[in-house]
Amino acid sequence: MAPTRTNAVLGRSSTDHFQFHSEDGIRSDSIFSKSDEPLSKTEDMPSQLHATNAGKNEAPGLRKLLEQSTRDTKLIFSESGELMVHMDVLRANAGYFASHASFQTIQQDGVTKPTHTVDIRQIATNEEVAMRYVLFFYTHKASDLCFTAEAAFQYFALEDFLELEPGVIRKVRAHTSEYLARDYDVKDVKHMLTSACTTPIGPDLVCSIFDSLVDEGRRSADCGRGDCGAITRQIQCRECPQTTTICRICRGCEIHCLAGRLRGAMAIPPIWLVSAASFHTIPYDIVDICARLKEKLGEQYQEISSSFHAWVAEECAPRDSLLTMFIEASKILYC
Repeated sequence: MAPTRTNAVLGRSSTDHFQFHSEDGIRSDSIFSKSDEPLSKTEDMPSQLHATNAGKNEAPGLRKLLEQSTRDTKLIFSESGELMVHMDVLRANAGYFASHASFQTIQQDGVTKPTHTVDIRQIATNEEVAMRYVLFFYTHKASDLCFTAEAAFQYFALEDFLELEPGVIRKVRAHTSEYLARDYDVKDVKHMLTSACTTPIGPDLVCSIFDSLVDEGRRSADCGRGDCGAITRQIQCRECPQTTTICRICRGCEIHCLAGRLRGAMAIPPIWLVSAASFHTIPYDIVDICARLKEKLGEQYQEISSSFHAWVAEECAPRDSLLTMFIEASKILYC
């Protein structure tokens, strides 16, 4: 039998039919779970998801999902919705499925064969997030993962619950970092506060997410508004009196351009602290968490944290109780 766990993802959902389309026009009806809120603040969910050519160490692509003869796992959603997928794809991406041994026999083309059954309702009550991960396992594309601030902590919790493989986590965090670098603002903070308050996660996971998002931000050449590129002449940075070469997009020096990319990552620990202190019974050591955040930012800690505090003071002026707690939590964690 599969391991039994507490639901990792909270939220309401409804079930609608979607159709997958491959590049050669093959169509397969399947079940897709749609949440009550829009999945993206910039675009609707794609109705056409194209297959990719599978190769060594590459995602198999949605073309494999359309191979009816090889699908051996039934995913059960609410309202009797079902989707047939491949257990080898699930196991290649998530350790949770490695010990999944339960199966039933089904008749297909007159042949009886064993078929795994996974009840998504026991894994996640927000089934859209679970389905997004299943699609991502096949494609490893950001458009199929479709991370959003509205469901941020549901994604984090399910990632941990499913025990994603290290290489898969790296791709998930890269897509998450790209999303958070894109004009992160107070509306995103409020959405993530709501998400965090309904979905508990532990302090070690929060620090792990923060560490990887900082790494991705440092590797990125995108300040969130376009590809960064230095202006060769000496110009004053938008945030400090230093006259230096600046980013042609955000008009910040190197350190403040990085601080802008990391704004969403910096917001996650204080958002989590608000939820842990006020809505969930989660043990944590605040001194240890502060030390881990500071250690990760290293020599850039002072500049990045100061830039974050300035942004919080300007953009997140107290408007409600959650934002007020977020401001105070930011002061505590990045003192």
